[in-house]
Order: sequence, then structure tokens, then C-alpha cells
Amino acid sequence: MTVFHMYITLMIFLHSVEEIWNCSNPRKFPKKNYIVCDWNENDIYKDNNGKYHPYPKAQEDNYFERRARIKYWQKKRQDKK
Repeated sequence: MTVFHMYITLMIFLHSVEEIWNCSNPRKFPKKNYIVCDWNENDIYKDNNGKYHPYPKAQEDNYFERRARIKYWQKKRQDKK
């Protein structure tokens, strides 16, 4: 395996991890374009503590954003109990 192949493999792996992290944590890295969950300003809001949260529902979600939004709010409800 050449250095180029190792580099490409590593970049694909790291990019996948970053996309998963971005879907689970909206706007940890603001103003950066993502492929899977590209959270825009209409999808999230900022609370009094400065943390970003996705709105409970949105019209223009793709499959991955919708799933991430559902998981996020289910986890929030479980944390309150």
C-alpha cells in the first residue's frame, strides 16, 4: 500500500467521523459546509448559555438531518427524566 492510498483511506475515515459528529452536535463547527448534515441558520437556535440546538421539526431536512434531529430530542427528553 502506497502513501497515497494510506492518505486517501485516512481522509475518508476522518471525514466520515467528522460528518457523524456534526450530525450529532449541530454547529460545533459553525460556517463549515458538510455533505450529510449541513445545518443552516433556519435549522438551529442558540440558547441563553450559547449552545446550539436544532429545532424539533423542519421542512427541508434530508434523511440524515431528520434522524439526527429525532435522536437529539429523544436524548434530551431522557436526560430530563
